[in-house]
Amino acid sequence: MAGQKNIVWIVSDGAGKTALDVLKAASYQFEDPELEFRTVSDVTTEEKACQLIDRVRRESGMIVYTVVSL
Repeated sequence: MAGQKNIVWIVSDGAGKTALDVLKAASYQFEDPELEFRTVSDVTTEEKACQLIDRVRRESGMIVYTVVSL
């Protein structure tokens, strides 16, 4: 659909800056990708991860993560 943005959820146990920078750089390879980046930081427990997955299911999108330990 024209004008509709695809949501990319960036999940990290830190700030999420590394994943955001990589995704932005990769998105430049595509012509007008219509992406909306949503960063969710400090996901450090299984409970927080499950809550986020439930939210993404409701709101749609894809998850990209840089979690070192959970």
